[in-house]
Amino acid sequence: AIPLDRVSGVSSKSLYIRSPALSFLTEYMFTVRATVMTPDGILQNVASVIIFVALPELELVFWGGNGFSAARDKTIVVDVTGSLDAADPYGNLGNPIMYNFSCEVLATGGPCFTTTTTTIPAFPPLTPVPTPGGGTPTFRRLAGDEKYLPYNPCVYWPGTFTFRGREYNNSLGITVTDGSSLLASKRYCVPTQGVVIIQKNTFTAQEYLFKVNLSKRIQGIERTQSGELIVEALQDTAGSLLPGPPNVIVTLQSPLPYVTTESLKMVGSVTNMRNTTSYTYSWTVYHYTVNPEYDGDLAIEQQENYDVPQFRYVQLDTQALNFSDPSVVLTRNGYPNFKIAPNVLNAGVKYRVRLRVTDEVLRGFTPSAQPLGYADINFEAKGVRPS
Repeated sequence: AIPLDRVSGVSSKSLYIRSPALSFLTEYMFTVRATVMTPDGILQNVASVIIFVALPELELVFWGGNGFSAARDKTIVVDVTGSLDAADPYGNLGNPIMYNFSCEVLATGGPCFTTTTTTIPAFPPLTPVPTPGGGTPTFRRLAGDEKYLPYNPCVYWPGTFTFRGREYNNSLGITVTDGSSLLASKRYCVPTQGVVIIQKNTFTAQEYLFKVNLSKRIQGIERTQSGELIVEALQDTAGSLLPGPPNVIVTLQSPLPYVTTESLKMVGSVTNMRNTTSYTYSWTVYHYTVNPEYDGDLAIEQQENYDVPQFRYVQLDTQALNFSDPSVVLTRNGYPNFKIAPNVLNAGVKYRVRLRVTDEVLRGFTPSAQPLGYADINFEAKGVRPS
């Protein structure tokens, strides 16, 4: 039965049912009877509608944005544990969300890890980190595809470390820095579903593309969701006395999906902020469109040897988004908060918003230091919010 306290308009032309009154994967029949008094008598009519409550899409959430920069000589973490199933937030209806990851070098398309050793040396008193809810995380790897990351368990090591504002357990062969031979055992490991920890100095200074697939089955119905994240590994800072670049996260404060008739609000922060320096914030907005560097004639002539992508994210010009117009951009550039007025962006367009943060003290040591860090959020603008 539908709780009556979540129903309104029973005696009006419009019936409203507030969530979460209806059950998923269930059909409901709603019947309305209209009565009209006329001089000739009473007129009546009845109509019914059947509504099936479908399961919503899985929501893939990257912690701190869809892309970020990080020092290559520090441990790097990719974290999507904020992903959720709105139909089953507590995991009562079916299996937990399953994750699999792949990683490739963005410039070449080659795998990030050519070999992976999953053997863990016996060294008591090490204890495997349990998976929440029990069981072993499932990573469905495509046969012969070296880009997919098989499940590679972490092993507990005393203590924790913090990356981009979140705390993780130290892992043998990943975060221990004693110089022992144990460090060679792993290049990455998976401490829990939705997290991949990459050992420091594994990546060279370039960009890496992580692809994430989610899947969940409820009552025989399997839903999937996928997304991408780009990590740019930054070159080491020269000299052990110099701190690393800012670790930046961006949080979208507007509800998803974003609709253009509403304002767009974001906030960024530096998770390794130091009180001995100051920070400069700079926001940039891109849209996914035809690559101005793409040459169609050369693409036909060179065919598979032509490697310039036809589409990419291109920065919006001042005609499309004027940061100097306070009626368009409602926050001043140079601050960690960012807000765009309604009806500025276009529905159906994919956007990327990037926050760059510069450590002003480290900038004085350039090129010996890495003063710049950034984080991105990608989204597609919609014209009407789903009802």
